[in-house]
Amino acid sequence: MGHSAHLYYNTLRGRLTSMGQRLRATDSSSVYRIGLIAGGGNSYDISDADLIPISRRSIPDASEFSSDSVLQTLSATTGHDEYFIDLSRLDARKFPQFFVAGVTRFELRGKQPAILARDFDGAIYVNLISVPRLGFGGPFLVAAAGLKGSWLDHTLLVTLIAVLATGLASRRVVAVVAARRRARRAD
Repeated sequence: MGHSAHLYYNTLRGRLTSMGQRLRATDSSSVYRIGLIAGGGNSYDISDADLIPISRRSIPDASEFSSDSVLQTLSATTGHDEYFIDLSRLDARKFPQFFVAGVTRFELRGKQPAILARDFDGAIYVNLISVPRLGFGGPFLVAAAGLKGSWLDHTLLVTLIAVLATGLASRRVVAVVAARRRARRAD
């Protein structure tokens, strides 16, 4: 089990060699790689280098990834929010959309070149995923992860609000200081 980008077959020879590519090179008959594709939702992003190592992040919509969007379109067409598809048995003449070079999600935010029916033997599509309830860290960690994720997902907006709040607060401080000085002079 792992991220799809770590285990897919990398038929377009993207910048990273994947474990799926290595496994297929050694014994392709015993490897069946299933990609997990999400239409959107939320996920926890883990970074050991950060002070707060976990953040709750929104997952970009599958429509932003040309290979993943094929599965999203199939979901909308069939009315199934979750499904499994055996890509290894598809005929390229009947289902050409699964054989087009495009990009798939790499980790949470990146993109990786892929041909859906060549890089995965099967795929599980889930329209909307959500974060699990954490069994550790308590409410503080959950709140901190949410705040950190909001800041990472909306950096420009959060920064603008912080600058405006700081500006308003500093104007208020300046006004209070000026009023105190006038009051002292009047005494």
